[in-house]
Amino acid sequence: MPDDASVTAGFACNEYAVHIKQKNYQDRVEQEGFVYLPFILESFGGFSSDVSEFIHRLSSNVGTRFNESKSSIAKNIFEMISCVLMKSLARSVSSRFEEFCR
Repeated sequence: MPDDASVTAGFACNEYAVHIKQKNYQDRVEQEGFVYLPFILESFGGFSSDVSEFIHRLSSNVGTRFNESKSSIAKNIFEMISCVLMKSLARSVSSRFEEFCR
């Protein structure tokens, strides 16, 4: 349905993850012996369902490696993602109005 993205959180991310990312990359990544977890973010902070699994695995492994709590690592990861997303959005907006940003 065309209006699913307006009523279901993460719908657009999940659709993109399944129909674009998984279709094009999953087999190649798994043939190389890696676990494939698409990581799709929406510009206003939504993310695909695989992101939480990815961050859970990453924070668990990093926490074990550096003897830190998984929750503090996850918090730091989400903070970094937030900063990168904001910076990317600012670049995108400013590129549309270059004559005002000089």
